[in-house]
Amino acid sequence: HHVEDFAAPPTLERLRSLDADWFLLGQTGILRPATLSCARRGVLNAHPGWLPDFRGVHVAWWTLAAARPDRLGSTLHFVDAGVDTGAIVSRRPLDRAALPPFDQLEA
Repeated sequence: HHVEDFAAPPTLERLRSLDADWFLLGQTGILRPATLSCARRGVLNAHPGWLPDFRGVHVAWWTLAAARPDRLGSTLHFVDAGVDTGAIVSRRPLDRAALPPFDQLEA
């Protein structure tokens, strides 16, 4: 199901009707507590950065701009009321051997 607003009453009603233990997110943006509460056991997010070091958006760029290629990777974490602040489940580093030089990333 495609939704425009995760906080809209029809969306919340649909999410609750799923009777889901877990939700897994990816690129959904920040969700409000009412949406997070629709999953019985919790909400997990696949974040494209190394938490807690690089939160929010454009994390690969910020990681490289900070000269921290050792922190390129992804994190699976629980979603809470903060921004990328929930408990970390797992992190996986990116294989940096396949990366182009930093100055070629935006080309």
